[in-house]
Formats: sequence, C-alpha cells, structure tokens
Amino acid sequence: FGKDELSILDQVFQDLASRSPGPTVDKETFLSFFKLPGILGELLFNVFDKDGNKTVDYAEFIGGLASYYRGTMDDKLQMLFQMYDGTMSKEISRLELTTLLHSLVTPEAAVTVRESKASSTNGPSVVLTTN
Repeated sequence: FGKDELSILDQVFQDLASRSPGPTVDKETFLSFFKLPGILGELLFNVFDKDGNKTVDYAEFIGGLASYYRGTMDDKLQMLFQMYDGTMSKEISRLELTTLLHSLVTPEAAVTVRESKASSTNGPSVVLTTN
C-alpha cells in the first residue's frame, strides 16, 4: 500500500480497535465491519488472525487486506482455501464444504453439520440440521 492508503487503513484499524477491548480488533468488532453472509465472516476472521489469539492486530489487519487487495491470484486463492479449510488440515473436507455451502443458502439460520455414523460407498453421509 502507498503512504496515503496506509494512513487511511491505520485510521480504520484504530477506529475498530477503539471499539474492542485492548489495542487489537476482537471478533465481534471485525464481524460488524466485514459483513459477510453465513459463516464467511468468521472464516475470514480466522484467516486474518494468523497467531490464533482470537484478535487481529495491526500487522495481521494490513497483511490480510494486502493479500486480498494487492496479492497475486495465487495469494487470493490461498486465502480462500484457508477460509474453507477450517481445521487447517491442508485439505477441504466434505463436511467443511457442506457447512460452508449450506450457510450461504441459509445464512440467517444457525447451522449444525455432523457426519452420520452410517457409512456408504461414497464415505460418511452428512446430516444438516438448523437450530
């Protein structure tokens, strides 16, 4: 980012941090700023929160935005993959993909996804329930 852009992003970060306890941005504040459907906001928060401490600091905020806005196509694809790979297993499971897709179809509903114990030739079946 250029100097002027960083100045604006610094102001945005400081505003968000002022709404959170401490000098960082908590998940609630992050989700109120990045309004995404379904569980996408939480998944994006997890990608920004590189150190896993449940907050986003200035470096994580700038780094996440830089990857999204200024990154290469590979950087953006990596970011999306990290969002969908909620367990950080380096693969997207059927359960993770089903959870994501279902939350996009019914973002207002609380969604619980679990694998059934019955197995089939295509692997475990997935049961979707709304709360």
